Amino acid sequence: SVALATGGLRLEKKITGTGAAFIPNGQTFTGKLVCTSLTETMERDYTLTVDTTTLPATIPVLTFNNLPGGAECTVTATNASGQTSYTATTVTIDPLITDPAAFSLVTLTNDYQLAGLRVSKTVTTTAPVIPTAFAFTVSCTFLGVAVPLAAADAAFTLDDTQSRTITGIPVNSDCVVTETDPKGADATIMTANTDSTHSGSSVVVDNTARTATFTRLSPNDLSGVTNTANANNRFDAPAALVITKKLLGGASAQFGADKTFSVSVLCTFGATTQYNGSVLLNAGNAWQAVLENIIAGSDCTFTESSPEGADAVVITPNNGVDTTVGTVTVPGPTGPVPSPVVNIDVTNWYLTGSVKV
Repeated sequence: SVALATGGLRLEKKITGTGAAFIPNGQTFTGKLVCTSLTETMERDYTLTVDTTTLPATIPVLTFNNLPGGAECTVTATNASGQTSYTATTVTIDPLITDPAAFSLVTLTNDYQLAGLRVSKTVTTTAPVIPTAFAFTVSCTFLGVAVPLAAADAAFTLDDTQSRTITGIPVNSDCVVTETDPKGADATIMTANTDSTHSGSSVVVDNTARTATFTRLSPNDLSGVTNTANANNRFDAPAALVITKKLLGGASAQFGADKTFSVSVLCTFGATTQYNGSVLLNAGNAWQAVLENIIAGSDCTFTESSPEGADAVVITPNNGVDTTVGTVTVPGPTGPVPSPVVNIDVTNWYLTGSVKV
């Protein structure tokens, strides 16, 4: 038999960007070395660790041996190290080079950028005089470490129509926005958005706790901040319809979490159409849409034309016969419920199972 000629390469890590200063000491970077030779592909795992106690930060060069001669090799990186983006060079393995110090060098560059988060306030009411100074807090972590925010960004107050934009937060940070003082509002509706086309970016809201929770803040785009949260406090306000997507079942994260769902809504009042359209629900808008200014007494139906591969769809409330069609009569404000909020849940089930052959 003839032994295959082999060689090696060196892997160096570079860190760039205005957000790099937030990388904690001892952070690990993981991924795979990928080498292709003719029609064969081989992979090896790697781990690199940064030492930020030095200036500049240092990461030891990693050496790989016994790679097929002539193979084209590069590396991939996982999201676990929080980079905004990464690039990697490609080298060809030269089996004639036997000195590890002379091996070809693959350069993996992780770039870290800063993002922003805008928090805004809306007050919906029929009253001529409305409360002011609604209180908020914001907290963020990056790679498991608290992001230091200016005192005026960590806690602040907003009046109706006001907003506060917090800058200098690393892209891919996890952040929680909380309205801590709703001034006795009858109800609060939180809405939020992020750019879910950025890998792993999502946001969820809790209208009871008045929170918006961001996972992996998305980068700014050409128009500015892409991460936004709004608290709508309602005092003696007309009804609001809150349409929420829920994903359940063992396979929901795998098959549903990256989808955009369209829900058709038809609201009629007597012979007039109050609303006839569709709302989109996805990880970028907290799986929620809000419809307002529909006359009390209107009858509304909610349907999902495409379940995006779900095994079952249940929309509540419904008429108890066809659970795939949601039904609501829009209420008016009353003494017991001065600012009614009607929740319409569109639940898609993604089930796991097995097939025996």
